[in-house]
Amino acid sequence: MRVTVISRKGGVGKTVTAVHLAAFLSDLSGGDRTLLVDTDPSRNALRWSSRGNFPFRVVGEERAAEEIGTAEHVVVDVKGSPDADQIEGAAARSDVLVIPAMPNALSLDTLMQTVGDISEVGREDFYRVLLTAVPPWPYRRGKKAREALLRIGVSMFDAEVGRLEAFETATEEGVLVRDVDDRRAGRGWGYYETVGEELVSWVSGLRTRDLRSAGVSDTTGNSRG
Repeated sequence: MRVTVISRKGGVGKTVTAVHLAAFLSDLSGGDRTLLVDTDPSRNALRWSSRGNFPFRVVGEERAAEEIGTAEHVVVDVKGSPDADQIEGAAARSDVLVIPAMPNALSLDTLMQTVGDISEVGREDFYRVLLTAVPPWPYRRGKKAREALLRIGVSMFDAEVGRLEAFETATEEGVLVRDVDDRRAGRGWGYYETVGEELVSWVSGLRTRDLRSAGVSDTTGNSRG
């Protein structure tokens, strides 16, 4: 599985999402089979991992070609504010695109630019928006943002990631949020477990659809679908 995490706006949880999706996939297949490629010039994922010890491999863009061949799962953390050509390239090289976005006006405005670029290259079925840093009840910003995006046909994860200080602590300590000494940290990991489960189901569904469209036969010689 190759997942690209992409966003035009900083501070929306792009690297946090890339790191924790890689951790989820690592739990499924083993750290040596999961690779996080940091192509963002800020090198946030690489610097985060250097402060601690992640259960999966993290490399920069310059080492990606030699490492990808041995990976079952690849998560790519792309540069912030990619242009249309870079988004097209990322879409062409990925199974799916994950777009983190905060439920505020500025983040959602830039989100729509990204969604527009994805639509132009014909990848509408291969992206989903993930709401991050969603404030807790009784705040309704997350709910209102979701309703507005769904109303205009934006594809979204059912799951979302709540706003937690534990994510900031995790980046400072060089660990995953599940390893932070904070009673709420388990909730943070639970968010990404739910997102990861939905991601795996989504990719599996896309692959099954593609096989059926291609008329691939099963072991009995019958055409699937």
